[in-house]
Amino acid sequence: MPKKNLAVTLIQMAEKKLSGIGIEKPRFEARILLAHVLGIKPLELISDPERNCSFEQKQQFESLVRRRVCREPISHLLGRREFWSLNFRVTRDVLDPRPDSETIVAEALKRFPIERDPLSVLDIGVGSGCLLLSVLHERPLANGLGIDVSQAAIDIAITNASQMGLANRAEFKRMSWVRGIATKFDLVLCNPPYIASSEIELLETEVRKYEPRLALDGGWDGLAAYRKIIPQLCRILNRSGLAIFELGLGQVGGVISLAEEYGLKTLAQPKDLSGHTRCLVVGLQNN
Repeated sequence: MPKKNLAVTLIQMAEKKLSGIGIEKPRFEARILLAHVLGIKPLELISDPERNCSFEQKQQFESLVRRRVCREPISHLLGRREFWSLNFRVTRDVLDPRPDSETIVAEALKRFPIERDPLSVLDIGVGSGCLLLSVLHERPLANGLGIDVSQAAIDIAITNASQMGLANRAEFKRMSWVRGIATKFDLVLCNPPYIASSEIELLETEVRKYEPRLALDGGWDGLAAYRKIIPQLCRILNRSGLAIFELGLGQVGGVISLAEEYGLKTLAQPKDLSGHTRCLVVGLQNN
């Protein structure tokens, strides 16, 4: 018989280690990791703190804790991240979906509120597929195309679409930006790399070390991707179509100027839950 260990002892051990490196909620994270190893919900560890686990489960848990001590994101340890109440598979090949980006989804659904209307969606830099698939999940007659320069990201997005039952409405292509796009769309979504190159090394370790630099680095001023995408929008947007971009802090003025330079008008500047301007909604002048 394998030696058994009480869950509460393991959680206390992990809490001490995680607290020692400054993790904000060490007990919470320890409980999540142990629940993952045991294949149960974290709340079950609260209701049954004396739960036993096998020697193998103890080893697996301790391995995850060591990785978290090295600041590997907890989403990578679990292999998933919740976004828009959906579970997305994530790895270090894609950006970790963040709550702030849900602002894009909320604005898209606000702009296209009727579920029975057909809707064509393009997601530029699709990553895990969190933006595109969240919209498709809410709009059953919508179809979408997700593009990304990274084949590893495309593979993850395909997996997520399949697991969510959306594979028949989502297509994915490896492509650099939008020059190869020959069709028009009602809605364009984009969370581009917008961190200035000089600021990458200032990011928290979880981001700087474990997330793809390709999806972070926005050039010397953070606006390089917008300069590649925005000039093409008039060509790929339907007459009444619109595009929603995620923005970094302080970038709204620069992106608005760029949009106006190419004949686009600003329709909205949605804020995230922290009150920061998180998105920019643009459309054609006749929109």
